[in-house]
Amino acid sequence: MKTTNIPFQERLQVRINLVLIPLILVILGVFTVYSYVSTRDKMEKELSTVSSISADRLARSLAEPFWSLDDDMLRESIKSEMMDERVMAVNIHDKNNKVYLAFSRDGKGAIEERRIPLHANTIKAANPIQRKQEKLGSVEVYYTTNFINYAIRLSMVKLAVTTLILIVVVSLATNIVVRKIVITPINQLTNVASEISVGNLELQFQNKSNDEIGALMNAIERMRYSLVIAIKQLKDLKASKA
Repeated sequence: MKTTNIPFQERLQVRINLVLIPLILVILGVFTVYSYVSTRDKMEKELSTVSSISADRLARSLAEPFWSLDDDMLRESIKSEMMDERVMAVNIHDKNNKVYLAFSRDGKGAIEERRIPLHANTIKAANPIQRKQEKLGSVEVYYTTNFINYAIRLSMVKLAVTTLILIVVVSLATNIVVRKIVITPINQLTNVASEISVGNLELQFQNKSNDEIGALMNAIERMRYSLVIAIKQLKDLKASKA
């Protein structure tokens, strides 16, 4: 039996994929936006908490060397805190709010004793430096958010790859299921209907399905059988008149 030649763009499998794939993309697009916003917000809050803890810890460790004007100890304490690569800069202010010491990272991440203008991709935390309730100054710690941006970009790349794999898997699975459950039975029905249309009423097929396709098969089989009976009765009637 020959299968009806249907243009590729009109095939049921293609039309299902044209609906299913954009739907998957829309759903995953919404999920991606939600994931991006929620992940970024969560990581920024975590980084803000870390920077506050760092500023508080550094303020405590700087109290004694700042009171005794031990600059070497101040420098060592700051460099120790900047072992965390997320720390972009540390500024120490005296009680008149003038910069006493400033450390920052250069373009390669090396620690330098200098103050640089900080861009928007930083989170700032500040704490007063006190000794026995006396305010000696304050310390500012700046954490970079570039690590967050990198982590989110990596997450988006993984999500894009996952989306591509999901589309391929869903498309293949849909094609297999649709071909087995819908396309193959419909092709059989098309062939049977074509044979009936040219007068071949001896063609039979077995229906193993109880769904809508099965009901259609049963209806076509009843039609074929009815035509067989009608033609037989018509032949018998002509024979009796002869």
